Amino acid sequence: MVHRLQEAKRLGLPEPALLIVSANRAPHLAASHHDVDPTILHTLTYTHFWTAFERRYGTNPDLVAASNLLLVKPVKATPALRGRYDP
Repeated sequence: MVHRLQEAKRLGLPEPALLIVSANRAPHLAASHHDVDPTILHTLTYTHFWTAFERRYGTNPDLVAASNLLLVKPVKATPALRGRYDP
């Protein structure tokens, strides 16, 4: 990324106004055998999913707020999508 910014500057292009960075493992590395916690999240019930999720990633008060519970339910599907990736 730094090299691209340096190249853009060298070419006289404007600097980005905002840079947003996010990360996740590549899909082919998301299988449980690549994980330090072998729990397969998408196979768990809703309650057990959140217990395992918090054990793995920590508690996030914004996720567990009562007003957000209906919005957060789809999060449980995300590990299933990543865990079943077949390159």
